[in-house]
Amino acid sequence: LKEMSAKERETELRRIAETERAKAEVERARSQRFLYLAHMNLAKRAWDDANVGRVIELLDLQRHQPGQQDLRDFEWFYLDRLCHSELLTIQDLTNGVRSLMFSPDGKRLASASGETVKIWDVTSGREILNLKSHTNTVWSVAFSPDGKWLASGSGDGTAKVWDTGRGTELLTFKGQTSPIPSVSRDTVVCVVFSPDGKRLASASDKTIKVWDATNGEQMLDLRLANFPIKITFSADGKTLACVTWQQTTETFGQMKLWDATSGQEIVTLRANT
Repeated sequence: LKEMSAKERETELRRIAETERAKAEVERARSQRFLYLAHMNLAKRAWDDANVGRVIELLDLQRHQPGQQDLRDFEWFYLDRLCHSELLTIQDLTNGVRSLMFSPDGKRLASASGETVKIWDVTSGREILNLKSHTNTVWSVAFSPDGKWLASGSGDGTAKVWDTGRGTELLTFKGQTSPIPSVSRDTVVCVVFSPDGKRLASASDKTIKVWDATNGEQMLDLRLANFPIKITFSADGKTLACVTWQQTTETFGQMKLWDATSGQEIVTLRANT
């Protein structure tokens, strides 16, 4: 450099600087590539561990930014597709969704959000019906086997049956109290139709009631020592089962089975805790 002229020296120094800058750029690109691969490996492990939130977090770190090289390859798009494989997203749900149920033909979806029950077209996401009659949070919804009726159970102490074609309220069942200590004691937390659609069972405070779904008459009144949380009919409709919540230990207590016609208890099983 000492033997060079001022102009030659300036040119040589510029060349050296550009060479070092190019080396630094290559090293930076290599480091970014290694980081990308590390994130993809971690994301795959997170997916295998069913930690979808962590997968999305790692993918977002490698999301393409304007002015930067896009390092994303097959594995990024593959994992992103696994995390976003939903067919439809329904946005218009507020106040928390307590219950969801597909219609028997799979073409409609009923949702319980706040005091409102809505029925959606699952192909387009369009709201079909907005059912407003409950005066407290709706905890459970259930379609009848033919899809013509929808039942709902609410914190206002009632269970209701709706016509899913016209959206009209057909029946209201009253006189129940809550099975969940943390909510109002008159909450109906679970409703379910029998397989033939002629009966409706509802669960509340240490009580399960079975109603005639055509005229609203009470058929059975089953009393328990603990709080029924979930109820279901057997496929032939002859047996009614429930799982109970034990308030003192805050665990699932027992599973009970009854004759769905006479109300006679058949067996008591210990539930998983």
